[in-house]
Amino acid sequence: MNWFNKWSLGAVAFSTMALAACGNGEQDNTGSEADENGEATEETISYEAMNGMQEVPANPERVVLLADVYYGYLQELGIDVAATTDYVFESPFLEEHTDGVENLGDASSVSIEQIVELDPDLIIAYGSSEILDQLESVATTVAVDYASLGYKEQLMEFGEMFGREDAAQSWIDSWDEQVESLKPEVQEAVGEDTISILQPTDSDVYLYGSGWGRGGEIMYEEFELNMPDAAVESVGTDGFNNLALEAVPEHAGDYILTAPWTVNLDGNFLYESSIWEGLDAVEDERVFEMDPIGYYFNDPISVEQHLDEISNFLLNN
Repeated sequence: MNWFNKWSLGAVAFSTMALAACGNGEQDNTGSEADENGEATEETISYEAMNGMQEVPANPERVVLLADVYYGYLQELGIDVAATTDYVFESPFLEEHTDGVENLGDASSVSIEQIVELDPDLIIAYGSSEILDQLESVATTVAVDYASLGYKEQLMEFGEMFGREDAAQSWIDSWDEQVESLKPEVQEAVGEDTISILQPTDSDVYLYGSGWGRGGEIMYEEFELNMPDAAVESVGTDGFNNLALEAVPEHAGDYILTAPWTVNLDGNFLYESSIWEGLDAVEDERVFEMDPIGYYFNDPISVEQHLDEISNFLLNN
């Protein structure tokens, strides 16, 4: 097998509330924007983030995005990003949307000096960022809470954050129509067969359910397909678990989605084992090789591509 060799955890979210709406139009003499009737509207939106209430620019011009999983969410809502980290540029589903965006390199090595030079008017970062305090001294910073919302709820949250709820709801409505048009055919093709998401490290195997990207939302939430009983129990409420190699067979479905789990691994701990070769899904050629970077993201742009690939895989097997 040919594998990409980079990974990081997916699925995303933060729990916040937008408290005011934005307006479009020319600015009046007070510095507030004016709508087409000449009435002043707010330039910023008060937003309760992980790091407290923030005044978020309603129409930011220089967003530095350090929480890369949100890139496609912002793109879908028409929020331009000035700079972000390298996974965005390595995703086959997002790279065409990165013209003019600066690549800050590996997320773990971004420095505060780089951020200052970019002169941002908004920074979006994970709440776990080690330089969060310094970021807050540079520009308005929204700290996001990783993995607390589903992907549609996350899009609506960004819609509220920027006063673009209608755009968020429009995508969700269109997405739901796409899913519903495919769902009966996929369910008929797959029937009661089961599906697993397995990602090998160099010493064990990650098993994923729904809520962590990697196609889980599409297969388990949208198409309502089945996981093996053992997998349901293992992922539990966390949505993932680590398996010893010997435990893979009971957790392996009739179909498998897979890719190496972490940086610089080829997955051969699993893929060259006799256990892997003996799985029914492998023998029946019902294994889908995910792009490990592309399937790390679960934003609107990415999941539309996932939907095409996963539905084609299931309908043709």
